[in-house]
Amino acid sequence: MNSILSDSGRSGPFHSDRGKLGRFNSFENRKPPTIESKFPCSLKELYTGSTRKMKKSRTFVNASGRQVHESKILTIDVKPG
Repeated sequence: MNSILSDSGRSGPFHSDRGKLGRFNSFENRKPPTIESKFPCSLKELYTGSTRKMKKSRTFVNASGRQVHESKILTIDVKPG
């Protein structure tokens, strides 16, 4: 009976090495998902090379629980060949 009440094993659903509740506190460490989209490009642009700009937007929830809208303009260099 004494072995049941002892804390020598420290195993169980609420034990974590970091002193946190494991997966329940992973919200702040989570990375946003990767955004993939099709990139229209002609054969001429692939052959000669070009520079294209693309605007991407996303809405996410930050650490304080508020929705944030973020937009970025990406510059894509298409190398010839």
